[in-house]
Amino acid sequence: VIEERSKGDPAGAAAVRERVASAVGGAIASVVPGSAEAARVKQVLIEEGLWSQYLEVGIGPDPEIFTKAPVLSAVGTGARIGVLERSTWNNPEPEVVLAVSSTGRVVGATLGNDVNLRDFEGRSALLLAEAKDNNASCAIGPFLRLFDERFTLEALRAVEVELTITGDDG
Repeated sequence: VIEERSKGDPAGAAAVRERVASAVGGAIASVVPGSAEAARVKQVLIEEGLWSQYLEVGIGPDPEIFTKAPVLSAVGTGARIGVLERSTWNNPEPEVVLAVSSTGRVVGATLGNDVNLRDFEGRSALLLAEAKDNNASCAIGPFLRLFDERFTLEALRAVEVELTITGDDG
């Protein structure tokens, strides 16, 4: 919702973040997905004009799980990512990537960058294929951590992913 409303403007993002926090009575990150509180927060955000279909997968009862494996989409650490030339607004999306066996068993995890063309996806969720499924649009690594008795799927659920971007434009 912050990205959709601010379109990359940091000051606008801060204002939207403040409006959302005010509407929900605190940080939306503290809302337990699928809970009665999440349903109440959804209603408040709808009434305040701050609802987005993307919040449905953030606080709704159904998690966002998708595969990202078109031919040539994944690249490793240090490789150049793929962005369509006609995209003017795109951003990284740091995420946890699950390693799943051919039998469907989750066997480990790594870090990922689900490269996102916000200008495409922001126009319509129906453009997700064009916004996300491009050559080199899935950067993964730098390592794959296999699950064992100490590092489990439950332990992974507690991991917090952060991203810091540095560059010429600040």
